[in-house]
Amino acid sequence: MAQSIQQEATNLLNGIDFGSLIGGPLRAAVQAQGQAALETVKFIEAVGFTPPSPGPPPVTTTNATVVTFSYVKAMPPVPPSTTGTSQTFTLTVPLLVIVSVPFLRISTMTIAFTANIQADTSSTVTNNTSSAFSAALTASAKFAFIAANLSASISNSSSTNSTANSTYNVQYTMAINVTAEQDSMPAGLQAILNILTNTITPVPVPASSS
Repeated sequence: MAQSIQQEATNLLNGIDFGSLIGGPLRAAVQAQGQAALETVKFIEAVGFTPPSPGPPPVTTTNATVVTFSYVKAMPPVPPSTTGTSQTFTLTVPLLVIVSVPFLRISTMTIAFTANIQADTSSTVTNNTSSAFSAALTASAKFAFIAANLSASISNSSSTNSTANSTYNVQYTMAINVTAEQDSMPAGLQAILNILTNTITPVPVPASSS
């Protein structure tokens, strides 16, 4: 009986599709990584560049989105004057270099699988035995002779009933923990941001003539 239960439990474990149970979350993680990369591309296109204008096929032209603002800076005095002045400057900054570009990647993924097999067995044996004995004696006398009749009956019956029940139950749980973090910027995009950063130069605003 114990060997039968163990074999049945082994068969139940072999029947679990571990490939789908474990491979499914892994495929979902890869798909999520791809979707995150596409969202990064959409973010760069929407925030960093203006809508492209048609050009000679298959070339399209786009411009970096910029923010222009002005500020006033105190200037040191110019000899022979001893009084300092103030100068207004304008600054044009590409928007892409002042915002954080999302580069999310899955750093860790943990899959915990637990299978619980419950085996319940029960057996019942019932023995039924019955016995019966009966005897009858009759005698009669007539003249000098005696007549006697003896009758007897014996009955015996027995029955055995055996019942065995086995119940197997398989329960499994899966816990998936995913950790995502900001990834380092690709070298190509970093080079583009460096070029855009080098274009940031304050431009003095000419003083208006009175």
